[in-house]
Amino acid sequence: LLSNEFNRGSAYKNDLNAPFFGRTNGRNNFDPDSLKINRQKPHVLISNFQLFYEDVLEYSPGSVLKKHISQTDTIVLKYAQNIITFEFTALNMIHPEKNQYAYMMEGFDEKWNMVGTQREATYTNLSPGKYTFRVRASNNDGYWNKTGTSIFIRIKPPWYRSWWFYIIAVFTILGLVTLFFFIRTAQLRKQKDLLASKVKERTRELSYKNKQLKSQTED
Repeated sequence: LLSNEFNRGSAYKNDLNAPFFGRTNGRNNFDPDSLKINRQKPHVLISNFQLFYEDVLEYSPGSVLKKHISQTDTIVLKYAQNIITFEFTALNMIHPEKNQYAYMMEGFDEKWNMVGTQREATYTNLSPGKYTFRVRASNNDGYWNKTGTSIFIRIKPPWYRSWWFYIIAVFTILGLVTLFFFIRTAQLRKQKDLLASKVKERTRELSYKNKQLKSQTED
C-alpha cells in the first residue's frame, strides 16, 4: 500500500473477484489468489544475555560465557548474580514485527508467559538451583515453533548453603560433642578422685581418733 488513507465506502470487486479500493489520490487493487499463508515455522534463538542489565560478552575477563549466548547450552551463575535478562528473536523476515513470543523458566514459572511481540525476559532473585529457560515463537501468520530453543541454568548456593559447608558443620558439631564428652568425663573423674581422696583422708582421721579414744578408755 502506498498510503493508509482511503475514501469511505470506495470499494469495488470485478468479475474476477479482484477487489479495488479508492484512495484519496488513486486506487489499490490486488489478486486474492496471490495471497500466500506463511506456514514456515521460524527458527528461534537467544540473541543476548545480561547480568544486572549489562550485556555479557564471551571474551570479557571473568565472563560466565565461554562462547556466544546463541551457541551456549549451559550457564553457571553465582548466588549474587541474581538479576538476569535474556533477549531472543525469531528468524522470520516476512513481517518480522508480527512475530509472537512465549517464554518459560522451568523450575520457577508454572506456565508459559505469552508476551506478544516482546523479545526479552528478566528474572530477579532466583533461588539457588537448576532451571531451564525456554522460548517459543510464531511467524507473522501465527504458525508456532513449539520446540523453540532452551538453555540450562545452574545457580550456585552461597558458601553457607553448600554441601561442603554442611559436611564441615556436621564434623564440627560431632567434634564439639566429643570434646564436651571427654571434658565432662575428665571433670567427673577428677571429682571422683577428689571425693575418694577426701573419704580416705576422713577415714584416716577417724581411725586415728578411734585409736586415741581406745587408748584413753584403756587408761
